[in-house]
Amino acid sequence: MNLENMKKNPVCPKCTSENITCIVYGLPFTTEFPPKHDRKISYGGCCITDKSPKWQCQDCENRWGFYIKRDE
Repeated sequence: MNLENMKKNPVCPKCTSENITCIVYGLPFTTEFPPKHDRKISYGGCCITDKSPKWQCQDCENRWGFYIKRDE
């Protein structure tokens, strides 16, 4: 998991909610996901591409940002 993604949660660009979670990629570490102690993550699946989103709004389910830094 990229800890850089968990440093600062932005505001949703679609609905302006602050109820944002970091999207985590890869296989879950446990059968219970997300773990009871940490509900501030969303599961993004096993595959990461240059279009994989970094954030998810828990109110409107909008996903945005880039998980992988891209050179543009």
